[in-house]
Amino acid sequence: MTQYIEQKRQMLTESEQELDQSSKMMVVSNVSHAVDKSLVFTILGYYPIVRHTLIGLGWLEKIDPRYKGHYLDIPMRTDFILTALDSAPLIIQNETVKIVNKEFQKRKLESTLLEDEEPNLIFSLKRHYINWSTLGEDTIVSNFPKCKFCSKYGLSMCLQSIRSFQCDNKSLIFPRCYIISSEISVRRFTQDFRETLCFSLLRFVKESVEKHRVISPLDGVIPWTRFDFAETVCKIRLNALQLENVAEHPDDRFKLAESETESEVWLDFGEDVYNVINRRSYFRYIHDKHPIYIRAKKIIESFEELSKQEIYYSTFNTWVLKPVANCSGYGIKIHRKIEDIKREIYPLKSLNNNIYIRFVLQKYIERPLLIYGVKFDLRLWYLVTMINEMKIWVYQEGYVRFCSKPHSNVHLEESRHLTNVRIQKQYRDRRDPPELPPELMWDFRTLRDYFTEQMNLPNMWDSIMKKMEESIISLMQCAMITNLIDLRKNSFQLFGADFLIHQNFQPCLIEVNNGPGLSPTTSIIAKKTTELLADITRVVNYERNSLTCIPNSIDSGNFHLIYVKDLTQPPVPCMEKVMQGIISTPINLKEWKKNVRVKQEREMNTPEMRRKMFKIY
Repeated sequence: MTQYIEQKRQMLTESEQELDQSSKMMVVSNVSHAVDKSLVFTILGYYPIVRHTLIGLGWLEKIDPRYKGHYLDIPMRTDFILTALDSAPLIIQNETVKIVNKEFQKRKLESTLLEDEEPNLIFSLKRHYINWSTLGEDTIVSNFPKCKFCSKYGLSMCLQSIRSFQCDNKSLIFPRCYIISSEISVRRFTQDFRETLCFSLLRFVKESVEKHRVISPLDGVIPWTRFDFAETVCKIRLNALQLENVAEHPDDRFKLAESETESEVWLDFGEDVYNVINRRSYFRYIHDKHPIYIRAKKIIESFEELSKQEIYYSTFNTWVLKPVANCSGYGIKIHRKIEDIKREIYPLKSLNNNIYIRFVLQKYIERPLLIYGVKFDLRLWYLVTMINEMKIWVYQEGYVRFCSKPHSNVHLEESRHLTNVRIQKQYRDRRDPPELPPELMWDFRTLRDYFTEQMNLPNMWDSIMKKMEESIISLMQCAMITNLIDLRKNSFQLFGADFLIHQNFQPCLIEVNNGPGLSPTTSIIAKKTTELLADITRVVNYERNSLTCIPNSIDSGNFHLIYVKDLTQPPVPCMEKVMQGIISTPINLKEWKKNVRVKQEREMNTPEMRRKMFKIY
């Protein structure tokens, strides 16, 4: 690609020729037609396939003065870096010096004649390139003015409010997350961390007994009172979960303060549990472990029945610390000890000694689906258009990013856990196992073939894709209700959603990007993003002219329309009402017990339960 750009630049310097009179007259005619039909576009950035596709659809370009070097899709800087481009170069076969120079002169004249015209379409994936103050109402632009749900902070706020309204589906699964911005948020996280630690210990005991692993040899030193303590905490949490399943607004479970003695007890408990789970220490010897196993099994089974987040639990208590202002994996840390997490947070207090530099703490998915023993995730693109009506389009192609080393819940190196291209490219030459692709990347087609041929699951990819589409719908519904996106008329935007597949084949939403990077950092990204940008252009062109086009004549490429907003539905709740669902309120215990009793009686009265009671099968 670099060689192609250099050759094309060389063609422009070899000779220049003026357009003949007939060519000039043709340009003037085309400009007049484009102005009359409102087919004038401007591109801010390097997106050659968008320019090529729009021109093929009858549009003409008014070139922004800042991007004069892009007349023929050539980067402005002569010392450009390929991976720093906004998108991949468009390689056109059989070009000659004469053809390149004539095309250059033609586009230059068109842009000059359009100098006083306002563009009808502005394309850029970078919002800050757009001058919103001078934007006309009818100008189509490739960004929405506000997409707060795409930041780590905004996504956490959006997902936390999911339970405050009724989604159309239940496929949206995401890790528990905490916005670390104050002392209260740290206390909330601390409570969750401690409870998860207790469940981890019980699950460790249960699985160790089932798999006949040693947990209490003759030289064991950890007292079984640690198990009793964890069991008590888990029972309290189970009671809270029962309240959450019945009551609309459950109690807050975090404490405003605790004594030094309580802190020391939890510190000692956490250290012992960490040592037991990592097999650095063992419980004291007991001859009969069956009663202990039964107690642990009962708690874990009850918890898995009540908690929708069960898939994020395992025998480890691992959390991901993400700075809200960074991207591409910068600053991400993975920890299993709360002291290590607080060590990262507390030195970064602001001057008022209360507000922290904001982090998001996200529960790490400890049991991801692995390929060749290695963790991977998916980048799914989707397009939201708001030209005639609000629509969501999901792209059926994307890419799969691999780590470079086998997954481990004990070793927390970035090469085993963070799939970002920026991070993993430095480990490509040392990838393990060698069966991993050289660029540590697949496309969706290869992953689908792997499910079919290697795992004998021919329908699994369709199931995963459907769940990801349903997750996108729920997410966007929530973003609209919580006013975290400004659906400006005549706007559209590309989003990139990152999903991790759990070992039970459930896709879990990790992040959403409102300006997904399309730089050609790998051959797969270069190929897929070129196709993606061309399909975006076709969809937008159709949406703009849908009233005059033949119905069902759209060429949407790999885009699949999954949602159309019903403009006749009643207004969505205001932000204040939604936020009330996040704020805790007291619960009437008598009313809760009554609701539970009524629910149990209703369930017992079903035909299925009556058959089971009387053993009629």
